[in-house]
Amino acid sequence: MKKLTYRLIALLLTAVLLAGILPAAAAQDAPAAGDLLWEDILSLRDGVKKRSETPDAGDFAAISDDVYALVEASGTAREGSLCANGDFVRWIDDETGISCCYSPALEADKAGGRGAASEPAALTLDDIPVGAARGGGPGALNIGLIQPCWESTSYYYDSTFSSYSPYYVQQANAMAQATGGSVIRYAMENATADTIAYTLQNCGFVIFDSHGGTDYSSGSDYASQANTSYLWLYAGTSSMSAIQALLDPADYQATHNGDYGVYSDVVYSGELYGVNGTVIANHMEGDAPNNMLYMGICLGMATDGICAPLREKGVEVVYGYSQSVTFAGEKDYMLSITSSLMDDKNVAEALAAAKSAVGVCDP
Repeated sequence: MKKLTYRLIALLLTAVLLAGILPAAAAQDAPAAGDLLWEDILSLRDGVKKRSETPDAGDFAAISDDVYALVEASGTAREGSLCANGDFVRWIDDETGISCCYSPALEADKAGGRGAASEPAALTLDDIPVGAARGGGPGALNIGLIQPCWESTSYYYDSTFSSYSPYYVQQANAMAQATGGSVIRYAMENATADTIAYTLQNCGFVIFDSHGGTDYSSGSDYASQANTSYLWLYAGTSSMSAIQALLDPADYQATHNGDYGVYSDVVYSGELYGVNGTVIANHMEGDAPNNMLYMGICLGMATDGICAPLREKGVEVVYGYSQSVTFAGEKDYMLSITSSLMDDKNVAEALAAAKSAVGVCDP
């Protein structure tokens, strides 16, 4: 009887101790305050998508003030970091130091309903730093293909890419066959700063097939007050911890004073995160082999935020768009340009042939 009593007392003590331990363990597994904020923001964003089958950037911009108020009320933003550049809302998560943003242009991209592009910004070749040009042709035969938003098997999926991205795969394979090299392809969460840096160092021609953006949004204008341009990548999760695992603190905690306010080299936006050329260049262990970068993304050339740092690292030619792109127009240009290059035309001749054959679909 005494043994039974002792066992019951021991069991009761164990239950009491576990009752004290379990809440603490559960608390450790609880989402970070910044991630909970993102759940609220994405819920607000999803409300826009429910109200319209084809929401555009204007629809998503209509809730920018609400997003700003959510961030302000959450108490998770670092003091003095919450700001808006037009409808583009930016803040620094106080716990992680990661710069976050709400971009109506990006949300419209993901919804497949970006509005018409504005007129091209007055950016000329003279405005783009020449960088450390090496001269000569590419010193690598491989073809690189970066597709962060392509495959339908993962959490983040953009259905528009499923219609057009196979053409990029087709042309990458054809170019590799022509050069005698191989295709180095990274898709979805495998497209990171490290793998993109590796691709730029080992390929003579590299394609970015993704979304692109800037740190500015006002109506259909995403360029006139932009400080930098971003290539949008998929984190593999909706938690900010993914950024900490994929990047260095120096990448995501660096801020700069631009012509239109403070901006970051990395911005996190729920399912995706954006990196500019500085981040990619910092992850390169050596120079690019006198190669060409073809950016099939929106707004990649709205600023020199992507092209200038990569030109400094030896990328010989960068092709891209100063404004929004239509998938169909960009696909036709890509097919024309790459086919011309395989027919031994130089870059200038390939661009002229595309303009003659396709017309000017996108600025």
